[in-house]
Amino acid sequence: MAEKPPVVLTIAGFDPSSGAGVTADIKTIAAHGCYGVACITAMTVQSPHVVLDPILKSSSGADLLDAAGTRVLIERLIPLADVITPNVDEASVLTGLKVTDLDEMRAAAAKLHKMGSVAVVVTGGHLDKAIDLLSFDTGHGVEQEVFKAERQRSNSTHGTGCAFATALACHLALDRGIAEATLLAKTYVTAAIAAGHPLGQSLSLYLSISISISDVCPRVSSAGFQPQTMPSPPEAIRSSTSGSPGTPPDSTLCRKD
Repeated sequence: MAEKPPVVLTIAGFDPSSGAGVTADIKTIAAHGCYGVACITAMTVQSPHVVLDPILKSSSGADLLDAAGTRVLIERLIPLADVITPNVDEASVLTGLKVTDLDEMRAAAAKLHKMGSVAVVVTGGHLDKAIDLLSFDTGHGVEQEVFKAERQRSNSTHGTGCAFATALACHLALDRGIAEATLLAKTYVTAAIAAGHPLGQSLSLYLSISISISDVCPRVSSAGFQPQTMPSPPEAIRSSTSGSPGTPPDSTLCRKD
C-alpha cells in the first residue's frame, strides 16, 4: 500500500484554462508530493468538455441531479458530447432500461446512440467482473469493443468514474483513437485502484496522483518508474455491425516485458 501523502486544502476560484485558480493549485500541490482538496469560491465557463461523465448519484447513493437536470442532460448535453461514459446505473437512468449484464449494456448503448451520442462507454465496475463496453459510430455502422479486467479487491474506488472520463479525454486530446484511449483509461484506473489508500477518517479514496500513465503503460511514455503492484492489462474484444470485424486496440501497450 502506498504511503499516505500530506493533505493540502486550496480555497480558490475555478479557471477552466487551468492557468490559475483551483486547478492550477491542485497541479502544484501534486507536483510537491501532497494531496490537494479544494473549496471553490467562484465558477467561470469558457469552453465545453468533449467527454461527458453523467454523474447522477454519488458513490454512497445520494442523488446529485434532479429530474429536471437529468432532462437537460439528455436533451442538450448528450448530443453535444463526443463521448459519454455512464456506469451501468447511470445508463439505466438515462435510457429507462435495465442494465445488469453485457447484453443489457449493448442495448443501453444502442439507445444512447439513438439519443444523439456518437460514442458511448458503459462502465461495469459495479458488476461482478469489471467489464466496460465501448460502442461507437464509424459512419459506416456501429462498432463495439468489450474490455475485461479482473475486479480489484479494494475499497479505494471513490472518484474512479471521474478519473476514467478524464483519462479518456487526455488520450483523445493526444490524438489517440477512441478504442486505444478507452483501453489506456481503463488500465490506468485499474492500476490506480490497486495503488490507492485510505484518506481521512472514513473515506477510502482512489488516489490518481499516486501513478502516471507511463507507470502503467511503459510504451506510452519513456518514464522508467514501475510500481510494485500492477494488475494485468484489460483484455479487448471487438465486434462490429459495419461488415468488418476491425482490429482490437494494441493491448501490448500496457504489458511489461
